[in-house]
Amino acid sequence: MTDKKALTLLKKYYLPYTAEGTLSESDRADAFKSGILVPDSAMTHDEIITAIKSLSEDISLESTAKAFLYSLSSGDMRYHTALSSLVWARSLPKHEFISNNAEKAGWRTPSCSVCGCTHGLVTTERIDWNN
Repeated sequence: MTDKKALTLLKKYYLPYTAEGTLSESDRADAFKSGILVPDSAMTHDEIITAIKSLSEDISLESTAKAFLYSLSSGDMRYHTALSSLVWARSLPKHEFISNNAEKAGWRTPSCSVCGCTHGLVTTERIDWNN
């Protein structure tokens, strides 16, 4: 059963074609409680990679393939990228941040040369998992 208030909040503040400002603290708490949104977390690049690898092993390839097929047959695009995302996550090599000397090349944002991630490279960074 879907929490109607949480779904309304999601549509109001997070869908790009209807976004209206920002959530109040009480609305944010309600969205977290219902599971529609998840709280930010502070992670380093290496912790992000470890989490991706761990979570990808917990997800069934069969159920993900079924979700993908459902998206094709129903037109429900929410599950359209599920299979490719899982395959990407499982094929991502376990690694620590590897600099590609982006700063020396004049790039404004350094990134990991293995995965291209730009988050949590030097220190812990707050990650918003809802965007």
